[in-house]
Amino acid sequence: MPNFHVISRERHGTKGWRRRSGFGFTASDTIAPVVGAELPRAMMHFPIALLAQGDNYAPYVLLGITPGKNLILAQDNSWITPYVPAVYRGYPFHLATMEDGQQVLCFDEMSDQLTEAAEGTAFFTPEGGPTEDVSRVLNFLIDLDRSRIRTERAVRALAEKGLIVPWEAIVETKAGRQELSGLFKVDETALNALPAADFEDLRQAGALPLAFCQMLSMQHLQTLASFSDARAEAEARMAAAVQPLIEMPTTDNDSIDWSRFGI
Repeated sequence: MPNFHVISRERHGTKGWRRRSGFGFTASDTIAPVVGAELPRAMMHFPIALLAQGDNYAPYVLLGITPGKNLILAQDNSWITPYVPAVYRGYPFHLATMEDGQQVLCFDEMSDQLTEAAEGTAFFTPEGGPTEDVSRVLNFLIDLDRSRIRTERAVRALAEKGLIVPWEAIVETKAGRQELSGLFKVDETALNALPAADFEDLRQAGALPLAFCQMLSMQHLQTLASFSDARAEAEARMAAAVQPLIEMPTTDNDSIDWSRFGI
């Protein structure tokens, strides 16, 4: 489980972090949150669904079709597709909002990237200020959070027009049909039938690019099925290679001619 702590001179003054070597921390993720600024690139590689979030919805990319298995992660912990969601690119950093509304930069101390400053990238300069690398991460996460706020407004506009409906997503794998539950999508038919005034409201809210990206991305759903089939075949080959070792017959010691070994 992540263990985020606010980055402070008292706690992290002599600490630093190692650069990420892979995305193994996403191994059990089947969805990842995305924001509007990411959608034009994310839609090229992932199916995007809307998931219920309290009284609103939020966009997520689908990474798998069975719980606990990220199909976009290779065996060497590299990322398969050309685009990596921003939430993963920012990890192990996280931007948190305090009760008074102040935003603070946090670090997951359960990650294997925390180290001494001399062994990695320092959090603070000798003078006590944040290093350029920390400032760059903070600005990245602030931009991401601003886009998240705009995305919430856009999705809410779609919901208020009655355009978000359940998505009966069916994946066809070699193992059979599988239905993914709890997903929502933009209703293309209802969107096309909107009066001009409602359509203009969506444009003003910045909801139209989000709607089009989500609808176009659904074509990638079957790509997940292909990844699932490939993963299953690879695991079957590995199991077949290991099985002969597991089932190697035991030998009766009394039948061995130990004299051949000088015993």
